[in-house]
Amino acid sequence: MYNDLIGEKSPGDNVITTLDTRLQQVAYNALKGYRGAVVVMEPKTGKILAMVSLPSYDPNKIEEQWETLVEDKDNKSP
Repeated sequence: MYNDLIGEKSPGDNVITTLDTRLQQVAYNALKGYRGAVVVMEPKTGKILAMVSLPSYDPNKIEEQWETLVEDKDNKSP
């Protein structure tokens, strides 16, 4: 906010999202009830139009949920 007041740019001021909310919802609905990931990319530009991963998680809670993740047999490689 201070940078705005003095007219200076802050790192990240020019971030532009390419996500399409409609495609994002379609990707989420396609995965509902499954584990996996969907990435929809525009081939000519490389723009990411949708990106979903399930199950989702809150990275702020990873420390308190770590033990559950480690013990989850579905979360281990064969």
